[in-house]
Amino acid sequence: MRKTSQLLLLGAALLAGQAWADTLYVTDRVLADLYATEQTREIIGRLPTGTPVEVIKVTNGLAQVRLPGLGEGWIKREWLSEQVPAYTLLLQLADQHDRARSELKTLRDQHRYDIRPELWMVAVIVGGALLFGFCFGAFWMDRRFRERHGGFRV
Repeated sequence: MRKTSQLLLLGAALLAGQAWADTLYVTDRVLADLYATEQTREIIGRLPTGTPVEVIKVTNGLAQVRLPGLGEGWIKREWLSEQVPAYTLLLQLADQHDRARSELKTLRDQHRYDIRPELWMVAVIVGGALLFGFCFGAFWMDRRFRERHGGFRV
């Protein structure tokens, strides 16, 4: 009996812990330390994910890099990759999407046209067609009556 109650209490505690736990996700945002020299390891800056660097040389697991407009420094080789990080690609694609959407809106505003004709134009065309049909029908009937009655109107 004693083991059964202990197991029940343990199971209840585990279930209660799962019910109160928050769901968290790991992010891929990384700040890599940038060192002044290879030996001193004095941190002179932190580079966020996706920062492009030019590798000058690699020694002892460190890479000497040049940053456009910021100078040179050393960074751990394991933090460098030839592939553009997914987060950076996502930001680039989101920017392209926003620019394309803005351009599409601009083009739509410049070339706005309405293919539906105005209501009065439809009324004029339909009325004209009915008037033409009535006149043509009256002319045709008059001609047919004259042919039947020897040229006289009846």
